[in-house]
This record gives sequence, structure tokens and C-alpha cells, in this order.
Amino acid sequence: MTLTQIEPKAIKIWDTEVSAVYVWDTKVRPSIQPITTAGIYHSSDLWLISISSDWSTWTTIADKNLWATVVYHDWDTLSESNCWYYFQWWNNHPYPFTWTVTKSSTRVNPTGYWPWTVNWYWSYTPFITGTNWWMNTYVADLWWNVTGTNAAKQWPCDAGYHVPSGTERDDLNALGISISAWTSGDWSGFKDYLLMPYCNKRRYNWEAYGWWSTGIYWSCEWVNAKYAGGYWFNDTLNWYNQDYNNEWRCIRPFYNTSVQPDSTWTVLYQ
Repeated sequence: MTLTQIEPKAIKIWDTEVSAVYVWDTKVRPSIQPITTAGIYHSSDLWLISISSDWSTWTTIADKNLWATVVYHDWDTLSESNCWYYFQWWNNHPYPFTWTVTKSSTRVNPTGYWPWTVNWYWSYTPFITGTNWWMNTYVADLWWNVTGTNAAKQWPCDAGYHVPSGTERDDLNALGISISAWTSGDWSGFKDYLLMPYCNKRRYNWEAYGWWSTGIYWSCEWVNAKYAGGYWFNDTLNWYNQDYNNEWRCIRPFYNTSVQPDSTWTVLYQ
């Protein structure tokens, strides 16, 4: 989805990699007005969720996990459709939610895969088991937190999206607390209002871990050859964690541009 799809509701005056300003042309569609109330809003047409504490500054994320086809709601059963693919950290190859996959205990060398090269997209399909990390040579910038731009952090997301950093995740957490969508002792609002399922992970031995109890998602940040950054949340827990990069987790993409909702969007929390 591109920002041009929200026009003619709004006329874009300027934008950057992380923000945008719109002027609503009420003469074109007078019934559609910009949202001027803090809260969390969802556009099923644009596949976006926007959250704000002051209605003028917005943080915008995808409304589904990476490559999921159906929006998750709290009462839904976990499935490929609403959770979809898992990823090993640094590995852009998607692994299915429940299907059988080929396994291997041989680590691989990813040094040929870098931003802006034709072979950065790693298509190695076996799931590497028996070890806690999948590289035999350490490469720090494969998900491009070092490079640092949203454009570099895109993959394996669609164009216009990126794998979030730990800082972005922490800022989102603080934003939700500031509007009481969740609290410092109960983060189930991530599931309820950001539509992020407790889809947890698969461990390096292919064992499913903690489905229904916790949401466990990757960030783009590296730690070292063995550990990568991610975040956990549930009804009592919210923390930024270092975990084995060989494990499988979902990704919730962040949108590169902030989008102010309008009156056609659904209120998730206000």
C-alpha cells in the first residue's frame, strides 16, 4: 500500500522517511475529516494502525504480522492466516507457522548478503537445528541496524515498511502507556489494540514455545554472532530481550511514514 491511496481524502504537503503532513480537502469529500483525538485507529483498506497521544504526531505500523493475510483479533484461533511466517534473525527466508520443513545442523556463511546487492535475499531453506545460532561467520549488519535507515531495514518486509528497532518498540510501548491503552503491569493491549497475537516462537530444536501465552517478535538489532534483539509481551510481562538468533519469531513491520487517520478509520482505543 502507498500513501497515494489515501487521497483524495488528504493532500500531502511534505513528507520525510518518518513523518508526513496532510491538509484535508473537505470540498472533495466533506464527510471525511481528519482525526483530532488521541488514540489507536485502524484502516482495513490501507492495512495500517496509527497511534497518537496528542493527535498531531502519529506512529504507524502494519495491521498484521509479516505476510499474514488476515487481521488477528483477541478471540481468534492462532493460524497461518493471522500469524503467518516465522523468521530466523538475519535470515530473510520465511518459515511456515506449522508446516514441516527441511532441517540441517550445518551452519552457513552469510558474508555475501548485504544491503543494495543482488544476492542479499537469503533463499537457503533448511531450518538449522542443533545449535543456537545459524552463522559460521559473524556479520553484524545483515538486518541493517548498523546502516540505520528505514530503507535499509526494509527486508524482508514489503516496500514502505521496515523491521523496527528496539528504540522504536520502546517508544511505542511508552506511547500506549501514556494513553492508558496498556499499563506498566499489563501489556495485553498490544494484543487487543495493536492486533498482535501471542504467537510466540519456535526454538532452535523446532519445539513450539508458549503459544497463546506471550507475543515474541524480532527487532532489527544485533548483539553478537549468537544473540539478537527482540521483545516479549503478555498480560504481566514486557521486556526487550536478547535471544538466540536461530529461533523463529514473527515480525510486525513498522510503516516508514506516519499517517494521520481520518473518519473512515475504525477506533481501536480512545
